[in-house]
Amino acid sequence: VRNDQYFQMWTYPKETNFEFCIKLMLEEMTKLTTTPLTAEEIDRTKDYVANNFAFLMETPDRQLGMRLDEKWYKLPEFVDKFKHNINRVPRSELQTVALDNLHPQSVLIVAVVSNGEQAKQELLSLDTKLELPSGSEEGELKSINDEIKGLDLKLLPEDIVIVKASELFK
Repeated sequence: VRNDQYFQMWTYPKETNFEFCIKLMLEEMTKLTTTPLTAEEIDRTKDYVANNFAFLMETPDRQLGMRLDEKWYKLPEFVDKFKHNINRVPRSELQTVALDNLHPQSVLIVAVVSNGEQAKQELLSLDTKLELPSGSEEGELKSINDEIKGLDLKLLPEDIVIVKASELFK
């Protein structure tokens, strides 16, 4: 399986937290383009990416896809030297990559939901809900959560397209 090179974020929120989760993800993406990362955050992320790479190579079809990418992008030994190369990237370059390649104001969001019309109305409403796990309290996160709830997605009804799963692959 080959993948185009693009930035992606995945999440699996409770249905009641659908809109909050989208706002949170857009806020985090915006932070990547506006707030410098600390050395600790960069090192932790580099470690995660370097160690997670092996999971992208678990199956023969993924291994083949990565080897094809090496040829296509003219990156010999990309797979074999991935971990070494990740650790060589200077911290100073990582923020530049985010600034040059991430554009939170221009994203495509794909959401798989049980009720598309309900999700659309939730996204268009001004009332963002956040349901915490049973027994949890917001505590010091309350002000941050309230800020995220207050984000305006600036969506219009025509910005949201509902596609039924049963019609998707016809």
